[in-house]
Amino acid sequence: MKKPLQRHAVLSLHNAPQVLFIGQPRFAKERLGAEKDLELFTRKVEVPKDRVAGWPGPKALTVLAEHSSLLYDLMTDAMVSQVRPVFQ
Repeated sequence: MKKPLQRHAVLSLHNAPQVLFIGQPRFAKERLGAEKDLELFTRKVEVPKDRVAGWPGPKALTVLAEHSSLLYDLMTDAMVSQVRPVFQ
């Protein structure tokens, strides 16, 4: 398994932290059992192909997020181009 790619973004110092996890399905299942924040604050987000251009798909990546809008706000074309090669 490849080393996880981690990105941290400070959206605002005045808002509560938000949780977003993107990883291979097996790793996501593993982390869900080990990380309380993932278990308490996230749900699985299905990413439609037309919503994020170039997204590798659910067999390659699992997304866990508090809100699906968090993923869509952060996954710009530049970010997808960084993420996709790591998981292919």
